[in-house]
Amino acid sequence: MVEKREEIIKVLSDCTEGQQMIFKRMYSPGNLQLPISDVVDLINEGSLERALDQCERTMIKNYKNKKWLREHNLNKILKNE
Repeated sequence: MVEKREEIIKVLSDCTEGQQMIFKRMYSPGNLQLPISDVVDLINEGSLERALDQCERTMIKNYKNKKWLREHNLNKILKNE
């Protein structure tokens, strides 16, 4: 399960602050001030797969967003269109 938690943290590090806040609201609604890594640590094992799926879908959405790609210096992906 450690691998899934590490993967979630890795994906979330590339998400916007707003996207991270949505994640916090979903998985730690009572403590939105926690660092994102602490929120991930609080997720029960039965919800890790769902959380990882949600993060991956968010990243796919981000990759389709040209503005996000530019902000993250991923213009090489834009050139491949």
